[in-house]
Formats: sequence, C-alpha cells, structure tokens
Amino acid sequence: MSGVAATPVMATDRTMTVLDQEIADLAPRPLVAARLLEALGNTESAVGDLSRLIAMDKGITAEVLRLVNSTYYGFPRQVTTIGQAVVILGFNTVRNLALAVSTFDTFDAGRNAPIDRNQFWEHSIGVAVCAQILARRKRLAVKVVEEAFLGGLLHDIGKLFLCQHFPDDYRAAIDEAWRQKVRVTVMEQRYCGASHPLIGARIAEKWNLPPSLAAAIGRHHDVSRAQDNFEMVALVNASDALTNASKIGLVGDPLPPTLSPEVAAWLGVDARMLQEVQEELKVKVDDAREFLRMAAGK
Repeated sequence: MSGVAATPVMATDRTMTVLDQEIADLAPRPLVAARLLEALGNTESAVGDLSRLIAMDKGITAEVLRLVNSTYYGFPRQVTTIGQAVVILGFNTVRNLALAVSTFDTFDAGRNAPIDRNQFWEHSIGVAVCAQILARRKRLAVKVVEEAFLGGLLHDIGKLFLCQHFPDDYRAAIDEAWRQKVRVTVMEQRYCGASHPLIGARIAEKWNLPPSLAAAIGRHHDVSRAQDNFEMVALVNASDALTNASKIGLVGDPLPPTLSPEVAAWLGVDARMLQEVQEELKVKVDDAREFLRMAAGK
C-alpha cells in the first residue's frame, strides 16, 4: 500500500489481480466466524450445533446477547443464553447476528480514514433494517427476510476495504467525485482500480457468502445485471436509496443512490408506501442504536 495517492495513470496499473491479492491477504477470520460462514450454506446445521459454535467465543456470545436484549428486539424478559435466543429469534437470525458482530472488527479504517466510521455504520445499519422492512412487506420467505439484514449491513463493505488498504487513493477518489459531481464508483475505478461493489463482491466470495448476498453487495448500484438474484439485489438497492433519502448516515458520495425503476415497479412503490417505510425505518434505526455502538467499538 502506497502512502501517496495514485494518479489516474498509476491506478490503471492496479489490476484486479493486485486487488485480489490484497483481498486474499485479509486478516484470517476467527475460527467461530469461519465456521458460522460454513453454516450459512449448510441447511442441515442444528440449533444445538449453532449454540455450541457461538459459545466457543465468549466475546461473540456476549455481544450477540447484548444485541438480542437491545430495544431493537424489545423482549420483555432478558435472554441469557444463545439457546434461548435461537428459540425466540430463530436459527438464521442468531447466526446472522453472530456474523455481523464478527464483521464489525474485521476492518479498522482508522481515525483518519476518508469516510467517517460512525456515519458509515449508521448508513449500513439503516440499509439492513430497511431491507428487512421491505422483505416483510413483500411477504418474502423467512430466509430472505433474515438474510436481507446481512445483505444490507455488508453492502458497502468494499468501501471499508479501500479505506483500510488504499486510504490516500480512496480519499483522492472521493475528493475528485465531489469536484466533478459524479458517482464515487467512477472515481474508485479511476484512482483505486476497481469500484467498491466489485471489491465487496470479491470479499463476499472469499468468505463463501451465499450467491444472493454476493450479488446484493456487487450489484446494488446495477440491478439490471442481478440475473438470478433479483430479490436480494432489489431489496438492497431500494434500501440504499431510501436510507439515503431519510438522511440516515453518510456514505461520501456526491450523487446518492437512486431507486431503480425496475425495483420500484417490483415493490409497488407509491407516495404512501414510501412514507410508511421511511417512518418505520426511522423508528427501527433508533431502536438499533446498540448495533451502531457495537460497530463503532463503544
């Protein structure tokens, strides 16, 4: 990683091969997180197996229980074990919470990063919450509703990678995007060698996330190329746009994401629906402050 921002000419020499090597060199996932990722694609994983797996890491256990007992879920009685959490919330929700917890510490962009960590996670949590709201309104399968949260939470993870590995180049990309009033993805490609959706999708593949989540991360600005994973990509695309419109968090882009017409038609968007979703989103994001405090390391 260079300490000098790349010029556009220099950036053309940074091929995906170089970026892929940086992705391959990411800090190894903790054992528990790695096994949770394996469980993500294993439909035969049992509740007892999940409880024992999470219990192997006391830090993850404590933080998952902290989230389960937050106002976001609003249980009248305190949940004291992972087993109880699984019974109340379900296997997939608890597994995804554990994965979210382990993700917060994977990237440390630093205090002088090109984007504000707190604003980044507030936006990401907003997109995660909104994706679940929209999935429930569409009456999608429970598995889709549960994974929509993780897809929203991780949709911009490529930005954290750029902050951590190419901070000077990424700062130059953001500054130039604001100067020219163009999408930051254009300048990411120019200064960093690849856009954050592409990098995020590569990370998702490295972590063996389901194809639907990798697609949501990689295509949330380009729904037309979603192909077989339209539902998850559409949920994240719409949630990204609605979260920005609701001014929840900042993402460093002079041109905020817009709702794809194709997605708007699929969701049946009208003025009343938008108002209802945004009102519910603001309430639920306020309830999800515990997620933000944990993501910010507080």
